[in-house]
Amino acid sequence: MRELPIIVEEKGNIRVLCFTIEKLTDILIIDQIKSYILSVITGGGRIILINFAGIEYMSSSFLSVLIAMKKSLYQVKGKACLCCLSGNIARLFSITELDRIFDIFHSESDALEFLQTFSDQID
Repeated sequence: MRELPIIVEEKGNIRVLCFTIEKLTDILIIDQIKSYILSVITGGGRIILINFAGIEYMSSSFLSVLIAMKKSLYQVKGKACLCCLSGNIARLFSITELDRIFDIFHSESDALEFLQTFSDQID
């Protein structure tokens, strides 16, 4: 198994995932990221922030990862949001109308502030 191209930070109850690559296109890496995210949720991680800073392109396969994450978090009354989407990624979310089901923020600090409110409610 390859090392995942993500850095994970824990900020209180919030897991922040940042990518270390510019393109999310490799199906094997996408599947590994999906497995990792779902294991975080089954391991008790109920609040996830995915920071897309630096990601210039992603395949539609990664959208299925986000949808699976959203469904898994819904089952455990968790929350996820996304931040720092480039113009290309933001357009993809708009075209697919996924911008209607995900909370999307321009900055990580705005997203963390939003998620902290949620975190305080579940503590």
